[in-house]
Amino acid sequence: MKRLNKTLISFLVITLCFVVSTSVIYGEGCNKKEDQININNICYDDENYVYFEIGKQMARLKKDFSGEFEILTEKEQNEIELLKNKEKCFEIEGEEIDSQYIEIKDNILYYNGLKLLDIKKYIDEDNQFYKEHTDVERKPIINYLYKYILDDKRILYIVKTKTCLAISAPYTPSYSDYVIVNEDNIQGISIEKDFDLDKILTNNNGILMVGYKEIHPMMHNSKIYYVDTDKYIAHDLIENVEDEWVMLQEEVGINNDLFVFFVTQKGKESDKKINGFYNVNADKKIIKRKEDISIINEKYTNEYHNYYLSRDDEIYYISDNVNGVVNLTKGTFKEFKMYAQIKIDDEYVRFNDELGHPFIDENNRMQVPFRATLEKFEATVKWDNDLLTAVAIKDDITVEVPINKKYILKNGEKIENDTNAVIKNERTYLPIRAVMEAFGCEVSFDSETDTAIINTK
Repeated sequence: MKRLNKTLISFLVITLCFVVSTSVIYGEGCNKKEDQININNICYDDENYVYFEIGKQMARLKKDFSGEFEILTEKEQNEIELLKNKEKCFEIEGEEIDSQYIEIKDNILYYNGLKLLDIKKYIDEDNQFYKEHTDVERKPIINYLYKYILDDKRILYIVKTKTCLAISAPYTPSYSDYVIVNEDNIQGISIEKDFDLDKILTNNNGILMVGYKEIHPMMHNSKIYYVDTDKYIAHDLIENVEDEWVMLQEEVGINNDLFVFFVTQKGKESDKKINGFYNVNADKKIIKRKEDISIINEKYTNEYHNYYLSRDDEIYYISDNVNGVVNLTKGTFKEFKMYAQIKIDDEYVRFNDELGHPFIDENNRMQVPFRATLEKFEATVKWDNDLLTAVAIKDDITVEVPINKKYILKNGEKIENDTNAVIKNERTYLPIRAVMEAFGCEVSFDSETDTAIINTK
């Protein structure tokens, strides 16, 4: 008897697991709640929309925050990626050159036979150190070389030299030299040698070098240089900010004509930190913008990240803790809601508040707005008010969906279903799988993106 009970229990468990897994695969159940899906980042904008990365998908929202977030099709997403690649604003990626291509000859550093830098002063400093410290083991100078391709003609090389290596880190002397090679012309740039580069940004107005300067081994101040690559001059932009101490949190954006940064400052008269956004204007000066940063602290979060500068000079911010997007320039907010999606042959059905949105009913089945979905399917739709029945016709198939009945009719033949069509908020919703399969379509469900995928071919 005990063995029988154990066998029965095992059978019930296996059966239950099968039913649950089948519901996930064949039922249109939504396994994720809205608040479990977040916007990753803002990736692009055009005249009308802001575009977001949401998991593996991309969505868009009207800039005036009207309407809802719309998931892009794969074709639309590829088009946005192509447009992004055509932009003239981006971060320039560098590469470290293998030491086998670096040669020191007669105090000159060469790269692949190209004469880049006279390092005699560093060699002299190194020699002098070991002359004065005969008790330490001598270690050779180390040179690192980094290459950044600025455009079709100009390449920036950064030579980092470490001398007196017997001095332990972080006190080992380190120097950085910046050289631009323009075809046959090789010219150094006047940048402080203790400036340590973090990234290079470029747009229509030129090139910015962002990094920090070492005050002492345990303290750094952020630095921003505008580089005039025609005159080989670097302008120190931080000098224009009248504060004792500046820390650059991150670049907000680099649209085609404007650089914007988020900066934390510590003033001379107070220990209170003043946070704000700053433009790099046409005169190569840093000017504070009008956005009120306190709105983030008071309403959203005190974390300063996920900013985006649009082409119309407005700053957007993604707020994780309330799951939405903020236009900081206008002081407006849009909550992110991820509804279940319908995709018919790789084309999403566009829903809105007027048409209604898909939802999951108490039977774990997806219910969809009748008219919007079937018209996207290119069916003729009708409503029989006497019978409270939605009717869809395509080719030689007529599907009737009575409200609150657990069946549908295909050309008059009854097909049983485990859920029923409903009227909600004065809109008719129908069980998507049963209806579309009646038209001969294949229906599957992507639980990761809460999408019903309908294949009509």
